[in-house]
Amino acid sequence: MELPITPLVVTVLLLVPLTLYILQRPIPSIPHAPWAVLTTDLPALIAHPTTGFAYLKSLPTTHQTPLRQVWLKPFSRPYLLLADYREARDILTRRREWDRSDYSISILGGVAPRHHINLKHGPAWRYHRALLADTMAPAFLHAVAAPEIYRSATALVTLWRLKADRAAGAPFEAGGDISRTALDAVLDFTFGKAFPHRTLPAQTRAAETAEAKGGGGGGGPVERGPRGDAVFPQGAMHETLEATLHAGELVGRAAATPFIDLAYRYFALLPSERRFRALQRGYAREQILSAVARLDKVRGTSHGGDDDDSWARSAVDLMMARERRLAGKEGRAPVYVSEDTSDEVLGFIVAGHDTTATTLSWGLKRLTDAPAAQVSLRAALRGAHAAAAAAGRAPTVAEIVATSVPYLDGVLEEMVRLGTPVPVLERQCDRDTTVLGRAVPKGTTMLMLAQGPSLTSPALRIPEAARSPSARPCGEWDPEGMELFAPERWLSTDGAGNVVFDPLAGPVLGFGGGVRGCFGRKLAYLEMRIVCTLIAWDFELLECGEELSGYEATEEITYKPTSCYMKPRRWEDA
Repeated sequence: MELPITPLVVTVLLLVPLTLYILQRPIPSIPHAPWAVLTTDLPALIAHPTTGFAYLKSLPTTHQTPLRQVWLKPFSRPYLLLADYREARDILTRRREWDRSDYSISILGGVAPRHHINLKHGPAWRYHRALLADTMAPAFLHAVAAPEIYRSATALVTLWRLKADRAAGAPFEAGGDISRTALDAVLDFTFGKAFPHRTLPAQTRAAETAEAKGGGGGGGPVERGPRGDAVFPQGAMHETLEATLHAGELVGRAAATPFIDLAYRYFALLPSERRFRALQRGYAREQILSAVARLDKVRGTSHGGDDDDSWARSAVDLMMARERRLAGKEGRAPVYVSEDTSDEVLGFIVAGHDTTATTLSWGLKRLTDAPAAQVSLRAALRGAHAAAAAAGRAPTVAEIVATSVPYLDGVLEEMVRLGTPVPVLERQCDRDTTVLGRAVPKGTTMLMLAQGPSLTSPALRIPEAARSPSARPCGEWDPEGMELFAPERWLSTDGAGNVVFDPLAGPVLGFGGGVRGCFGRKLAYLEMRIVCTLIAWDFELLECGEELSGYEATEEITYKPTSCYMKPRRWEDA
């Protein structure tokens, strides 16, 4: 017996696709998958064998188009996917109609909604940037931040000496060590010695006391895992630091769903999430009040006051001093403890930790698989730091900061180019505009690949007439070997025959660009410079074998390696 098809069923069958088409209406004349207008790109993205970014990265080359529409959530307008460095740089640095996107704010705003990265351009954003302005001053970075970073990097070298000895020639998982080094460094930068908790001391104690093969106490070679790797336990971590790291994980969990806002609302109902949130807010408030007490002691309790910040020993010290000056200029009482200041503090730590740890993890994996580059880097470092080499010691922090090492600069830039922590940058236009000759309506979100065509693979052909007038020509990479780790691509020879680092040699988008680019870029490069110098000075990073050297990725707040194995051998033992 045939079932009757009622008028209601027919109406529903007609209205559902029509409604989806209206809500997800494509932008005219820009390529897209016809089926995605109704289904979105989510089925294809989910079915992709690796990650969502890998799916997006594959589209421009597969379809040979630098500009394409994608639907990443149901019942919404399409996003545009751009795979071209020149146009992306133009949008990021020169075109004022492009601002932070609602999409990005929904992803990151669930953790720190009042952090400046989650604010549109305007008075509130300008206040936040003014609050932070002094923290990236060279004097503070070199005199205060660099010695603290050096201390954490030295602790990592000490830990890896211990692990290399107890691993007895086997590789070990080092991603946790790199992450903890970056976390300790950003805690030192943000709070100074006023914050008592760090992670590397416990990691070192865990490695010292790890059970040896066949049982017994620490001291001998440790047990091997099923893939031949040396297995070390992780050191205990204070609950406030666990809460901090959890913030980055939470962003990844929310971003993995098509309904990000609903995901955050659900997470907020969980007792564990409320506990983590209270811990995050609690230690931020405590450190802010501690900084205010130091400020009052130095300058007294009157508003306004001296512009001399030489007393400051942390970023939060500088933030509180800046708030006092801003309040004095505006004729108001300072507001030290607020959602604005606590979110900036939390954002400093979460973003500063994750981006640097991710870049270093990818970068050291690349360096491990490039033994010739390691030899060149060691030679360049020993030549630049001849006094340290002659004395049989590592370079001091002052020597590292003050000494130009072009090959090291090339290594760092390759780490950023191939291991960018955020491989998709975003902006949203606040008016109708044009990109590559195509009309783009107000409110459209642009996703720009920081890896792929023109950056790590050959560029797609774009007629010059289609480009924005402000998309100026720039350096380009040789299409052959763009995917390879080659620090030499950043080097050139000056008029006197000296090898110099050329930061404009070719495209890189690792830290974005323009006024909305990564605020902590200078800090990240300083940390990478110190860590890589000390590691390359002490160790040769031996290849770990194919099974432990994969480049699979995990998407959280950053795009990080799923695993990061190292087999460091001291150069003196080679």
